[in-house]
Amino acid sequence: MRLQLDPLHPRNDTFPGEVFLELAADAIDEAGASREEPIEFERIRERYLPECTVHTKTQHQHSKYALRAAAMIRAGVDPALLDEVIGWQSDDLWVWALDALVVYVRAAADRLGVPVAEVCERLARRHDVDPSARN
Repeated sequence: MRLQLDPLHPRNDTFPGEVFLELAADAIDEAGASREEPIEFERIRERYLPECTVHTKTQHQHSKYALRAAAMIRAGVDPALLDEVIGWQSDDLWVWALDALVVYVRAAADRLGVPVAEVCERLARRHDVDPSARN
């Protein structure tokens, strides 16, 4: 999938990473997460995206940042994307943001007891997108 999305990412830009993080924040909301019933963060990537293996310390930090940034956005806190990624040696926020979206969609599906596709349809409807429409 990365090769298919690569052309959508303008070099040295947070797009489409910020879009993925906004959708991940919507997935957290869809899951009904709250202070009283939070989504457990510890090992969340390992639980909901076991096929993604993070190899380096830097990759691990970028992944954690994206996961936390989505939660911050959901809470109404600006995660200062540009301030963070300007120091990254890689231009890959969008990769980690996409992983965060997958993690939170799967977490929402798990909490709600529904298929992942249903969570995706709910997110689409939130943004007035007809999930059944095809080009």
